[in-house]
Amino acid sequence: MEKTAPNGYQDSIYYPTIRLFLVEDATGKEVDILHEPLEIGRLNEWILKNAVRISTELPPFDLKEGESIAAGYARVLAVLPQIEEITGSVDILAAAADVMVGYQLSHSIDRALGGMNFPEIYLGVSPAGAEISCADGGEWDWKYDLVGYEEFLVWLSQEIRQGRLPEGMDAGAGL
Repeated sequence: MEKTAPNGYQDSIYYPTIRLFLVEDATGKEVDILHEPLEIGRLNEWILKNAVRISTELPPFDLKEGESIAAGYARVLAVLPQIEEITGSVDILAAAADVMVGYQLSHSIDRALGGMNFPEIYLGVSPAGAEISCADGGEWDWKYDLVGYEEFLVWLSQEIRQGRLPEGMDAGAGL
């Protein structure tokens, strides 16, 4: 475990404040991932749509030793424009960009909540196992290894589908 994510807004006239947190196995300490007003129905829909990809799909790029998915994504994205210079092909650059955006759409919570302003937080699996990570600088650089990740996604998907969410969480229209 590295750092607790900073808390954001406390109130919003548009959305309820939602707290997403992890509990450390050893200490029982709660670690905030997000504490923001957000449109929970969109997040629920995104989780349902992407649960299989989140829990089974490896990143489409190699990770360095100990590197998080979020840090690896940022590193590859930074060098992506060099593909055209190296290959001389806009088509190869476009194909690589499509693969990266496709991965981001199904693994970054930020993409689930387009239009809301917070860092890109990735859920996924790497060769090292399941993780949630962020690499947006400063206090927003962290990685947590997740135990029981697949079981959690199955449970959450079932709860969303059956409308049995914890008090204060609304599955949103259309779910």
